[in-house]
Amino acid sequence: MLRVTAILAATHALQVLDYGPGRNHDLVEVGTDSVYVDFDEAVAACEDQPSAAICVYENVKDRLCGDGAPEADAKRGVVKLPSELKKFDSRYDIALAEGVFCAVNGTAQSDTLRWTVQTVSEPEVDDEATTANTTTTVDQVEVYGLGIFVSDVASIDLQSSTWYGDVDVYVLKYYRPFLELESALKEATRPTDRGRACDVDSSDKWLFFKNEDLPELQFVNIGKNPSKSPIVQADRFDHLRVQSEFYFSPSIAEYPFQTQTLPITLELPPELSAGAPSKVLCLLETYSGFATKLSSFASVDEKDATLSAKVVVDEAARRPPFSRNCEAQLSYPSSGCPPTRQTSRLSLELKFAPPSRLGAFVLLPPSFIALFAIVSYAQSNAGLRLVYHVTLMLAAVTQHAAIRSALPPRAPTTAADDFAFCVYAVVAVAVLAAVAEMLAPRVRMDCLCLAPASLLIFVHARPPISLDAPLAIAVMLVFAGAAALACARRMLYKPGGDPGGAYARVSSSDVRRQSSLQENLLDDDDYKEDEPPESPSTTIRKRNLEMVERGGEFV
Repeated sequence: MLRVTAILAATHALQVLDYGPGRNHDLVEVGTDSVYVDFDEAVAACEDQPSAAICVYENVKDRLCGDGAPEADAKRGVVKLPSELKKFDSRYDIALAEGVFCAVNGTAQSDTLRWTVQTVSEPEVDDEATTANTTTTVDQVEVYGLGIFVSDVASIDLQSSTWYGDVDVYVLKYYRPFLELESALKEATRPTDRGRACDVDSSDKWLFFKNEDLPELQFVNIGKNPSKSPIVQADRFDHLRVQSEFYFSPSIAEYPFQTQTLPITLELPPELSAGAPSKVLCLLETYSGFATKLSSFASVDEKDATLSAKVVVDEAARRPPFSRNCEAQLSYPSSGCPPTRQTSRLSLELKFAPPSRLGAFVLLPPSFIALFAIVSYAQSNAGLRLVYHVTLMLAAVTQHAAIRSALPPRAPTTAADDFAFCVYAVVAVAVLAAVAEMLAPRVRMDCLCLAPASLLIFVHARPPISLDAPLAIAVMLVFAGAAALACARRMLYKPGGDPGGAYARVSSSDVRRQSSLQENLLDDDDYKEDEPPESPSTTIRKRNLEMVERGGEFV
């Protein structure tokens, strides 16, 4: 028979306390579902298994048996219990039948094994401890004033959605607490057109903190590796200097004529298990504002003032726990299952509106591409014009890629994208017109009508560039405009008729005079393919004929 060297009733949830393996009365935690048996040589599950490979007796009387689904790994055998040991402070007797495991090298089988385990007692719950279901009531509300002084705005990066700032944060506290939120806001704060501000008419009521009493400030949108330097004077906290990148949500729907909101958002940690905040915030206007010079705006003219600020302060549910029996919090956005714990949050929002002419410079290169596509219709050689248009299409793609490279990788379409699409459409129409003319030269004048009509596609671009008309309407306008111009041309010119007056054609037997530009535009017959150049022999033959008529010498 095999000699058992260790018996341990345990799984990943099992813990053995003070008792070694193989002893009776092993102490285990609830949740055990398997037993492990170590042998002195390699084993495997026997082919002929007993019907009740393992049995469990609970408190000596309740018996439950099962096949155990035995498995082996080298010298260790594993047998599943028929049921988990789920009760605290209970005794379980475990019996393993004979012939469950067999030696790999030989015919020896395991003997019947019996042992007893005792589960641990159920731990007591501290009635005064804070649990997941604990709720507390806020008995007083304190008012904190935050001053945010922007020393510098060094850069604004749309692609990474960050801006770099150097700010000083001042924290003061109203001299007394309040019993309820409404009275706190009424006495210590006042509404302004730029948000909730602290009422500092009585400045002696706003107190600086001692350094050791300063509350913890949480910067909601601060970037990586910030530099925070507290400035302390005579054990009094003056302000916190923060140099860091700050994240923001770029507004790019109207790019390049957009206004960006650059926030600095702070909040104080909420009270544990309290639904309402015990600390509310307001803006200290006397400690908030901009420095005299900002590095990114040092050369900006006063007429191009592009930076302003407002404050947004509110108390809203932002922290867990979520409502019970609700799974919507695992999806984004989670509108149907908001958090339940409120916090007071203050956000100083810097509004950055670049001058409109900077946005115009972004659209100027693709505008020239569309203009060149229209001007190229004057080229009479359709093949050469097709080469021009293909080159313009490649230039349009390059310009569009340059515009997109300045935006975040997952940015949606912008006004600049709409404008680039319209440029693509103008160039594509020009390409189709050139191909049609190469296939049917007599339709040149009708194709020319597409030149001004294709510009109507720009009504599809969104504001502030254009009217944001649906694409189908824009395409209908292009074809309707081209058809109207073609009809007008045919009405002005009648084949075989006299265009009249200034447009009369003058010709002679020796020289065919050039007609005016308007006559050429109105007459289909004026367009003829260029004749191939004469060969040298043909030229010499013509000269000899002329010399014969004049009586001269031959060439």
